[in-house]
Formats: sequence, C-alpha cells, structure tokens
Amino acid sequence: MYIASVPQAAFLAFLWLQSLESTWATPARTQGFLAIPLTKTYNLPSSQLDEPNALFANGGELAGTIQSPTADAIHSLGLDIEGDDYGYVASMLIGTPPRPFRLLVDSGSSYLWVGGEGCVMGDGSGDCSNHTLIGPQSSSTFKDTGAPFFVKYGSGPVAGHIVSDHVNFAGIDVKDLTFAVALKESRHYGLKSTLYDGILGLARLLPGQSSFPPLIDTLYEQGFIKDPIVSYKIPRRADHLDDGEVAIGAMNPAKYKAATVITLPNIGTQRFWEVSLQRVVVNGLRMTWGTRSAVLDSGSTFILGPRKDIAKVHTAIPGAQYQNGTWAVPCHTDVIISFTFGDRTFPIPARDLPFKPVDKNDPDGLCLSRIGELQGSTDSRWIVGDVFLKNIYFSTHLGKNEISIAELA
Repeated sequence: MYIASVPQAAFLAFLWLQSLESTWATPARTQGFLAIPLTKTYNLPSSQLDEPNALFANGGELAGTIQSPTADAIHSLGLDIEGDDYGYVASMLIGTPPRPFRLLVDSGSSYLWVGGEGCVMGDGSGDCSNHTLIGPQSSSTFKDTGAPFFVKYGSGPVAGHIVSDHVNFAGIDVKDLTFAVALKESRHYGLKSTLYDGILGLARLLPGQSSFPPLIDTLYEQGFIKDPIVSYKIPRRADHLDDGEVAIGAMNPAKYKAATVITLPNIGTQRFWEVSLQRVVVNGLRMTWGTRSAVLDSGSTFILGPRKDIAKVHTAIPGAQYQNGTWAVPCHTDVIISFTFGDRTFPIPARDLPFKPVDKNDPDGLCLSRIGELQGSTDSRWIVGDVFLKNIYFSTHLGKNEISIAELA
C-alpha cells in the first residue's frame, strides 16, 4: 500500500488498504510448514463498483494457532479469494482472551495497526463499532503507552496510540507485541462496508522512521523466525486452486521453480520493496523510455505508472480507448504484456488485463484496464500490484535488503 495523499480521480489507486471475511480452520503441519486459511474480500459497496472510474485495491485473511513452533519453520498464511482478485486479508488473535482481528496483508506499507476502543471516524459521522476493537475493556493484557501514532494513506489518515498486547498467528505466539491502535480513522476505514479491522504492513522502516518496529523485525530479533523473510504466492480466483500463501521466515519451495529464481537488490530508499524494471513489452512491441523502477505491492490490485508510460502501453493494445481519465481495453483482448527484471522475463496473461465492463450491459465491449495512471506522478516509479504479482512468486529479505522473484511451480 503506497502511503501518500492523492486525488480520488480515475483510479482511486492509492487505496491499497482493503478487506476480508474470515473462516477459521485448523492449521495443517506439512514438511515444516504451517498452513492457515486466509480470506480475500472486496470491501466497498457494489454501487461504487458500477462507477467506470472507480478502481480500488483489496485484502484477504489468516487464522489459527499451533503450539511450540520452531524458528526454522515456515509460518504459512493460506490465501483464499472473494471478488475479482482484489486483495488479501489475514486474521490474528489479539488480546486476553484472544479475539480474531481481520487485517489487510500489505507489502507496500510498514505498520501493524487495529482499531482501538473508543475509535471514531475523523469526519464526525460515527464510531468504528462495526469492527473488532482492542483496549483495556476487552483485553486484560492490553498496555497503552500513550505515545502518538499517525499514518496517512491515499484513502485517508489514521491516528491513535502505540500499544502492546498478546498476539498469536500462524503458529507464532508473542506475549507482548508492540503495534498501534487507531482512535481516529478516516471515514473509509470506519465504514461497515470496510471488512477489515486494520492493516498488516510487511514493508520495511529505516531506523528513526518509527517509534516501534515493523512486525517482521520483532519476530526475527526475538527468535521466532530464522530469517527476516516474507514470501508471497498470490492466487487467482479463476484458477479455483486455493493455493495462495504468505510464508513468513522463508521461501516455500513447493510454490516456485527453483531454477528460475533471480535475486535483486532493493533500490528503494524508503519503506518500499523496489526493483529496477528493465523492460516492458506489449503485444511484441518493446516500450522505449528511460530508467524505470517497480514497487512490488501486494496491497495494490492494479499496476500504476506515470501518465506517458501508461498511454504508450495502451496505444500498443488494439482497441484500447482513453475515457474520462481512465484507460479501457477490449474485454476479450488477447494482448500479452511482459515485464523483465534481472534479465528474466515474466508475462502477464491477457485474461488478467481487463477489469470490469465500462457498460455493464455490454460485457463483450470495453472493460476498464487493470493498468492505470499514477495520479500526479512525474517520476519513473511504477507500482506493480496483483495484476502482475499473481503470475510470479516473490520474496523479500529484510536483513539483506533483497527481493527474489521466480516463476510459479
């Protein structure tokens, strides 16, 4: 999830904070892996989906516990899907007694936060009681430091306090984890239609950027995981495979082709997992432009880039049209787009490009493109979300500040 303030125009692109609906299940231990179901859900009213220019990103979910895990284990959060491949959410048990909290799994932001007791919406339109909240009334182990917390996403700010409490997820049990609670949320997060209770940020933070560390730093420093690694296998609803996963502590060799792994330096200077984007090819035509980079963001449904780049991409797609600030492509396009990283090329199948029909009465006509303009962007950075990520396996290593990408198994 890209943390920035942008206009809500054609692509409400920076809403890299979205949703879930969770089903609890018993985790399975297989070859050292802990598999825990996670649910993905769209979190906005269907009326907003009918707007041709309203594009959003979303979330999924995890659940379950397992006793006495080792640091060598891969703590695996299984991913399931609702909606048309929008986003992914997880569930953690927090507090005493433990209660499940639904969290957006987001490689593009760094903080873990949930709603706090007494939370209200910043516009004064109501409280956050549609969501699970944490505080001294619901948890006997809750501790409020009183230190302020504030973060601003594209969909609005969140403000509250830094706290600690008992947290259990994916076979990991932390007695006194530091995280944040939101006491004032922008309206987007407080709405009943927002089906998650907080954000699980899995990006990094540099020293001095925060008064509490990201989750992965804590798990590694306290010996819960052997290596500060998070790995992603993003599923596709149309495949009906239920094979999505976020693995904490390692890469899962069952999910990727070992011979295809490339490991690249993270060139991001801030929180993002960012790599050099060598080449983009559309319908066999190589795009010509200067240096470009790609932020790999599981919290973004779409691919977003500078206006000129996105226009050039769509110009190479037969039948593509620009309408009201948004690109549309034929709903049955056969164009394949490929990205090259580290001299290895990874294609995006044609079926992943169309999003939603511009005219719901004409499903065979034009569909909104899942590749859109990054509003206000004048630099060379692309935001590469689930449109691309569900076609690869990718992994981030906090200690080495590296990103690995591979073909799916």
